Amino acid sequence: MLSYNGNSLGRASVAFGTVINRLVPPSGKGKPGFTRISAMAATAAGTAHTLTVLRSVFRTYANATGASGQATVTVAAIGAIAANDLLAIRETDNITRLYTVSSVAGSVITLTGNLNTGVSAANQLCSVWRFGVLATVDPADGNAHPTLNVPVSATTAWGDQSNGIFSSRGQDEPILVQDNNITATGAIEYVTYGYTVE
Repeated sequence: MLSYNGNSLGRASVAFGTVINRLVPPSGKGKPGFTRISAMAATAAGTAHTLTVLRSVFRTYANATGASGQATVTVAAIGAIAANDLLAIRETDNITRLYTVSSVAGSVITLTGNLNTGVSAANQLCSVWRFGVLATVDPADGNAHPTLNVPVSATTAWGDQSNGIFSSRGQDEPILVQDNNITATGAIEYVTYGYTVE
């Protein structure tokens, strides 16, 4: 797989009962590329875990300024965005961050946490991607987000350097990897990724 701007997200772990999220960033505005995960690994301790790979099922953008420290984003189109959905939002510092929807009223989304640097309406800079929830159906294939089993008391690795193991549906889209982290503390050891032109 010939990719560019490759990188890796390192180990992440929290106490059991709290999910572990690793957000693979999009290629960037003006840098069209499909996001591809080429390798990743996860550890489960005394209980088997499930990894879910969430791809964007809908994309819109901020069409009003949302200041740093506020919890609302006004978007150009709301689609099926609803309470409890997971969203990725590219903010004014060009960093894409993960948020959860608290409520929706018209085109205004209220988040469960405040924006970090905020969003701008200028030039469709600040994209908003909807992952939905774990059971959300991907309109591209009619299936829920794919899952992988992490067996008990083991570290499991997946990889494919030729084609990658997961790809975004469109260009300049993030991918979220989530470990359900139930009962016994686990970890996402790493997620290695890059971008391809097709």
